[in-house]
Amino acid sequence: MIKMETQNIISENTQLEGNIHFNAITTIFGTLNGTIESRKHQLTLEAGSYVKGMINCSSIDIYGTVEANIESDDTVIIRSNAIVTGAIKSKNLVIYPGAQVNIEAHSDHKNLL
Repeated sequence: MIKMETQNIISENTQLEGNIHFNAITTIFGTLNGTIESRKHQLTLEAGSYVKGMINCSSIDIYGTVEANIESDDTVIIRSNAIVTGAIKSKNLVIYPGAQVNIEAHSDHKNLL
């Protein structure tokens, strides 16, 4: 039997509010207001998505708009067309040219020079 990994997809025309917990890879195209928890899996915010509130995740790839404080156990990637406002605490932070950012960022990486 082939085991397929579960994936969550929040579609473009979906609006959610509240505390949301994901236990699988998650891709968001829609709008979320509240807290997102996905500590063990990748979170992707696609172009056109909007998230406002708090994000706690393993790693996150941002193409959309975020007004949130982000805590990541691994990597936060902010892509070229993304718009991000808030505080970021992460082991690694990657910001691509063209991204619009207004952030306060802190690294938890233990081997900084």
